[in-house]
Amino acid sequence: AHLDLHSTRKTAFGPTAERMAPIMNRWRDLSLGTRTAIVLVHHFRKRGNDAPTSAPGGPVLQRARGSSIIGATTRHAVGVDRGPEEHQLAISIESNHEVDTEPFVIGRRSGTDDAGRKYIRHDRVGSVRAARAAKVTAKVDPVVIEVVLRAGPAGIGKRDLRTKVRARLQENGAGARNAAIDDSADRMVQAGRIVRIGESWRAP
Repeated sequence: AHLDLHSTRKTAFGPTAERMAPIMNRWRDLSLGTRTAIVLVHHFRKRGNDAPTSAPGGPVLQRARGSSIIGATTRHAVGVDRGPEEHQLAISIESNHEVDTEPFVIGRRSGTDDAGRKYIRHDRVGSVRAARAAKVTAKVDPVVIEVVLRAGPAGIGKRDLRTKVRARLQENGAGARNAAIDDSADRMVQAGRIVRIGESWRAP
């Protein structure tokens, strides 16, 4: 059986709690009585194309459009959203039981195996936090090296480094916080890509 949740809609903002309550209560009783999970599929509120995708945009149930009673009755909510990179999905779990699962990223890849059969596979990439950090690292590190090398033998100080890195990133429609730029410079020093002399950086 299929039920269109929006068929019960009373206002422009979705189905009211009054109309949804009998439906959700019936599903809850059926689930508890048969000890069977009932899976409801609902969508998040629509976001603009320019909305950030590097991390989930808040609690799962707050982002799901619909009556509040849907969230109140739900035992576990699993949110699936766009990941930090293309062909990635960000997974968030919310529950009224104790859940110690940090939002994580799954990568989707497709291809053809040795037998000529097409496949789509999903692999866990890591936490959303780690995936976001990796994205920042891949974006900022090359620019930091470029700016330091262009500074020549005199090197470049922290303020100028931050300013020039941000300007360079903005040319590509990106950005970075000062802390990310400082961390990148430290990583590049440890990797031997640049050298720090006092409060400035220069080529090795």
